[in-house]
Amino acid sequence: MAVDVIPNAVRAAPRKLGLKDNEKSWRFVNTWVAGGNSHFNSANQQKAVWTLSPGGDMYTPVSSYWSMDTHLAFNTEHAYRDCVINARWKFNYGGGAAPELIVRALDSRRYYAIRFSTQGNSPSPKSFIMASIWKGGADGYTRMLGYRRKVGIYHLAHAPKKWYHIRVECVGPEIVVFFEDNFVCAIKDDDYKAGLIGVGCVYGQCAWADVAVEGKPVEMRSVWTDVEGDLPHQFTVAMDPAVSKTQTAASATLLPNDEIVVSFQGDKKKVYTTRSRDFGLTWEKSKPGLHGRYVKSMGEMWFLKTHVREGIVFKDNATNFDEYSRHNMWHTLSRSKDGGRTWSKEERLKIPFPQGQAYAAVPGKAGSIFYVEVTNLRSLSDGSVCFAGTWRNSADGNFTSDQVQFLRSTDGGKTWVMNPVDRTNWQRNESSWVEMPNGDLLVLMRSNYTNSVGLSRSQDKGQTWSPIRPAGIPFFNSSAPSLLRTKDGVLVLATRGWGLFTSIDDGHTWSLPTHIRGYTGSGWLANLLEMKDGRILVVNATHGNARGRCRIGAQFIRVDKKGIVHPAQAGPVQ
Repeated sequence: MAVDVIPNAVRAAPRKLGLKDNEKSWRFVNTWVAGGNSHFNSANQQKAVWTLSPGGDMYTPVSSYWSMDTHLAFNTEHAYRDCVINARWKFNYGGGAAPELIVRALDSRRYYAIRFSTQGNSPSPKSFIMASIWKGGADGYTRMLGYRRKVGIYHLAHAPKKWYHIRVECVGPEIVVFFEDNFVCAIKDDDYKAGLIGVGCVYGQCAWADVAVEGKPVEMRSVWTDVEGDLPHQFTVAMDPAVSKTQTAASATLLPNDEIVVSFQGDKKKVYTTRSRDFGLTWEKSKPGLHGRYVKSMGEMWFLKTHVREGIVFKDNATNFDEYSRHNMWHTLSRSKDGGRTWSKEERLKIPFPQGQAYAAVPGKAGSIFYVEVTNLRSLSDGSVCFAGTWRNSADGNFTSDQVQFLRSTDGGKTWVMNPVDRTNWQRNESSWVEMPNGDLLVLMRSNYTNSVGLSRSQDKGQTWSPIRPAGIPFFNSSAPSLLRTKDGVLVLATRGWGLFTSIDDGHTWSLPTHIRGYTGSGWLANLLEMKDGRILVVNATHGNARGRCRIGAQFIRVDKKGIVHPAQAGPVQ
């Protein structure tokens, strides 16, 4: 039985806070969706409104299943300190949403939010329903105050739009959360002592109903305000729809003269490139280019390309695999000595066959392939060049056998040595790695089979690796990790959709996430570039896999020595 923690002295008759016949008591924030260009660009925003069902249910706006547009609605009738809030919510896109109940909002940025989301439970088609408590900051970022908790199972096939009940009890500095009348989690934080109640959605679309509050209204110390703009630190990189309506799969690199080069995949998978010479303030018009990465030890940019023989179908899903062979699939390297403006002819990479026996190809079903990730390409302190890739060696075509491979060249890319990251582990694919000051390597990896980010270390330049273990970042969608080590020795990890994690002890422990808004990861690996003044450029996309709406965006951040993420402005280094 749930324990009632609210003193009787604060009890009052429940007040219904529904939108129906009460529109003047609500303030809507971020009520727009992506238009023809990026939704970072105010000139191209499309007006979006919250809608009502005949019964008065409140539906958040949405531009797509994968939208990261955040929509908030605040009830301005009264402010509360000690109170009980009851409400019901539901997903409206088969779980593709993250509804939030907001309490003690001082303004449209400073508030506490109880967020619900789904987390894949592979290999089962069911998903976990996860609950967490977040704190919005004046800087526009939200930071998690406690680990997410699994509160139920979401059955997409049987109940895709089921209603769920939430109760939040606020008393003194405590915020206590109940889901379906069961205790979920609680936090103790007294920075925001009283404020408005609201509802919203971080991405996708959800609905809210029967929102009601019990408690005595209080006076706020300051007038509630709608802080202009929810993404004050983001800017577009490639926004010209005349160049490409679809912009995704970004790859960013930094040249020695501090010129930023961003390449992305456009319409019909054509690759474009844009540049900034003033640290993101202005960008050249995008033009056809290559996904190049600057290799410091070689003093040149490299472009890796995968070739597939005509008639062979390769898809990143459960079917149509073919064996990895020099005849069906191979990789080439092109070089540029002028910052990616001109490129050499393609050289066919002499990549060895992965260690182990490949499964025989079954047409349209299974087989073995090896694919590379260009954002993983960089040089070590000894001058060698390395990158990581994935060997998908599947007997049944169902993501059953993925292994990360680490490749290293000591002769400028002419020959390569390939070694598996933990030869006993067949549950990892997308990865990102860094070199530590002592020369050791650290790699973080995604899995399609578990909900945790995997971690492994090497003390011999990638020849052998420690057994893969969970990195201590559970239930945060390990898809598309991107790892950076700052000049101050802080590890910064970006994961798709969940923002940033940091570690100040070389990856042994990690912070709770900071959500910097935007879809961190852009459907591929995120891109993190450190400028010479310590600012970090995060290149992402406006949406996830909604390719018809994707635009390449970016923002600058700072990460202090304690691992705390702060916003930073674009512009020349002072």
